[in-house]
Amino acid sequence: MAAFPTPEQLLAVSAFEGVPPVKIERLHGVARAAAEGLLSAEEIRRADPEEAMARLRKIPGIGPFSASLVVLRASGVCDVSVAEEPRLAAIVGRLYGLPGPATAADMRRIGESWRPFRTWVGVLLRAASNRVPQAA
Repeated sequence: MAAFPTPEQLLAVSAFEGVPPVKIERLHGVARAAAEGLLSAEEIRRADPEEAMARLRKIPGIGPFSASLVVLRASGVCDVSVAEEPRLAAIVGRLYGLPGPATAADMRRIGESWRPFRTWVGVLLRAASNRVPQAA
């Protein structure tokens, strides 16, 4: 059962009520990448997770966190650090009592304690951070 339009269907959409033009452009970029095989699960599984995420981040609209989710879901890898994602860095900074967002070095250091599920901890923190009390 199809859950998302095909690349060709996405590329045929020039406007959609409630979706800003910049998001349509980004969806077109993702559709082109998919049509070119850049989002192929087999291709992502064959690549080193860090390299796969770097390639994905070159697609407009795919940032560090989205790239990690694509790699996670395509490859099944669950222990990839997401050290460069601003929203997660802000959450970690708040929850770990840092003076501001966590730096990439902070994220790598703190993330060590999350092994072997660093990616899933990042997903959980983003999803539930508003339910977690402020760190003391």
